[in-house]
Amino acid sequence: MTDGEASHPGSRQMPPPVLARRRREELSEALDLLGVDRHRRHRLGLPDTEVAMHEPALAQWIGELLRTSGATLCVGPWRGDLHADHEAVGRAGRTAAGRIVFWQYPVWMWHWAVPGSPQVPWQLCRRLSLAPAELALKKSALRRFGTQIAPLADHPTLILPPEELAHHQRSFETVIVETEPP
Repeated sequence: MTDGEASHPGSRQMPPPVLARRRREELSEALDLLGVDRHRRHRLGLPDTEVAMHEPALAQWIGELLRTSGATLCVGPWRGDLHADHEAVGRAGRTAAGRIVFWQYPVWMWHWAVPGSPQVPWQLCRRLSLAPAELALKKSALRRFGTQIAPLADHPTLILPPEELAHHQRSFETVIVETEPP
């Protein structure tokens, strides 16, 4: 939905327009590796950190995409992830999904949650095992996101430090499954 251009504020090496272009390239490389048809990809380029301001239009866009594609499943970021853009996309996805099954994937939850955290709907979590070949492919795709997993010379803070990245390299995925609108 965004190009993540606000992730390295003040960087001279990767000012927002350069970072946005590089993020688009990284995503394209990862999707190519995963075999996602270029004609089935949709990029909105919403302003990073401002997705909530576009939430109604985003829900309408997602809903139209679901209808025209005949989708029976909608997948989006978890609405409780404690990342404003992820939460806004998750809310828009839930709204757009209507009665379609809606799966949410946590990203930042792995950074702040512990087993039993009351904010996490553990009873709705499902584990999806990955075959070894799927895991290898996923790890390879994750390595394409250099601007998020490697420091910049003038911005040494990692977006996804190794301990956070480890959660995204396990032999399973965790999804939060909703079958009915809230």
